Amino acid sequence: MLVYAALGVKNAFRNIGRSGLAILSIAFATAFFSYSISLSRGYTPGRFSNMRTMVGGDVSIYSLQFDVSGFEGEGDFVLDRLVTSPLTDLKHFHPELFTEGFLTPPGEPMGFEPGIHEKLLELTDVVAVYTHYRLPVRLEIAGNRIAEGSLRGRDTAMDASMHTHPSELIRSGRWFQPEDNGELVCLLPFHPSWASAETPVPAVGDYIRVRYPNVLVTGSRYAFNVVDYSVVELRVIGHIEASSRFLNWEAGGMHHIEYLYWTIDEVFIPASTWIQLWEDNTGGTSYEPQQLSLVIENTSFVEDVVVSLRMAFPGVTVVSTFDQLNRASSTMRLETRPLRAPAHTYYSIPVSSPSLGVQADLRLPITIALMMTAALVIASNLLIIAYERKKEIAVLKAVGCLRKHICCVVLCEAVAIATIGGFMGVLFVRIQVLLNQVFSGVGIITVLYTLALELTIVIACTWVVSILFGMLPAVKMVSVPVMELMRDG
Repeated sequence: MLVYAALGVKNAFRNIGRSGLAILSIAFATAFFSYSISLSRGYTPGRFSNMRTMVGGDVSIYSLQFDVSGFEGEGDFVLDRLVTSPLTDLKHFHPELFTEGFLTPPGEPMGFEPGIHEKLLELTDVVAVYTHYRLPVRLEIAGNRIAEGSLRGRDTAMDASMHTHPSELIRSGRWFQPEDNGELVCLLPFHPSWASAETPVPAVGDYIRVRYPNVLVTGSRYAFNVVDYSVVELRVIGHIEASSRFLNWEAGGMHHIEYLYWTIDEVFIPASTWIQLWEDNTGGTSYEPQQLSLVIENTSFVEDVVVSLRMAFPGVTVVSTFDQLNRASSTMRLETRPLRAPAHTYYSIPVSSPSLGVQADLRLPITIALMMTAALVIASNLLIIAYERKKEIAVLKAVGCLRKHICCVVLCEAVAIATIGGFMGVLFVRIQVLLNQVFSGVGIITVLYTLALELTIVIACTWVVSILFGMLPAVKMVSVPVMELMRDG
């Protein structure tokens, strides 16, 4: 049988022009197939590392379900539009929810299920789960001005899991220490949107008065009374900044550089201090978070983790922080505007807002269509080959070759073509992924394992397709009588 298999492999290269067409068709199909099942779609750890530290993780999970692509229940979707979402960062990263609205499943929002923290930590890819403690506040700044912002409680126990430690983002002063828990101390952004020559950012050691609304708790809903508010005076212990990029240009025969910084008007305080203010404000009511952030062990896999989380927790919305920051970066929505750089150095086309519809993942149907097209090319290629090699098949039958031997020759030729095309397609996609993993510091064992696993899946699928679609030419060849083959040949 090995002799017939070797003959089939040799036949695959007898007419390299025709076989090359089949190989290319398989390569294109498997390249897309490899992408669709890729186990390593993600980013290097350094991508947006400083802003991910400020946001609190690599993946954001919202109790509000504004992504209904995975909804499997019954009923019609409802068009909703947010007026405010004070306990989340949706206004920064998803402003379209406030302007255009979004589709939401029918019925009451499910929110976070009980014990979601423990369930998330059980996942092998999740290093830490960070609860977002946030309140809408107004800052009393110099010149009797009032600035809008958010009061963020920061759980410093999660800082060690961040790729960039928050202390590296300190512009002046210091980051939180364990002895700060429960104290009325804060960190201010070094580049807030409200800062100007007339209203400078309070210096380290100064005090800033913060107005936070009284919270009315009705079941699982919160109402914020901004008229009847409480005031807390916080001592500034530091300033934090996160650079996003820099612009360079030539002017007047000189080279100029100007840095841009992420700008989110948030005042950071220790999480224990935030919880104490919340409980004093609400009469001891425990806080039910509306947003969580996850720190992922390997950011090279972050997009696959997002897909897995969406399937495991269909009642919430899971979004990659990388995707959010990519959108924000393309519009410069959360960055300080350059003061000196010419417009052409920072002009960018805003990302179009998503349309009001259910997002559909078309990778699987497109992959199937491409694989079927490649399979039909293989089948047609083998049918042409069968016509050209009638005399050869007649000789094989005349010397006593069995039907299974001739089928083996034909199918091995199809498998050889599919294998070469499959390797080409996988390697075409995996080059970028391999570079990503290498620069991410992923272990060589993990890299080789994921590559071997993906190659196994893709090559196995191409073998199945080539054998199924190669059976028709094979059966057609062995079914023709010897005399008829000799006469036509």
